[in-house]
Amino acid sequence: MQMREKQRGGRHHHRSGRGGEEHRAQTFRRKRALGFLEMLYVKQEILKGQLQREEFANSRPVIEGELKAVEMIIEEFKNVFQVERSEIEEGKNE
Repeated sequence: MQMREKQRGGRHHHRSGRGGEEHRAQTFRRKRALGFLEMLYVKQEILKGQLQREEFANSRPVIEGELKAVEMIIEEFKNVFQVERSEIEEGKNE
């Protein structure tokens, strides 16, 4: 889509708001990606905690499988979206 020009005082000016909108959209998507990554890390910690609890001893093989699956998803997600765990903490401090 071509930018429209506005005439002001005999001069043509390009509207420059579009770049800001694209940046905000990218920032929003990145924050959502980081939020999803954080959720995966929470699931990972929950599963690790369950492995330590005696009441889940009978379910240990299933929990270990789920943990491996979550860890695989985390690694794939980090590679595809080029995000790191440290960015989650950085986002909280902003």
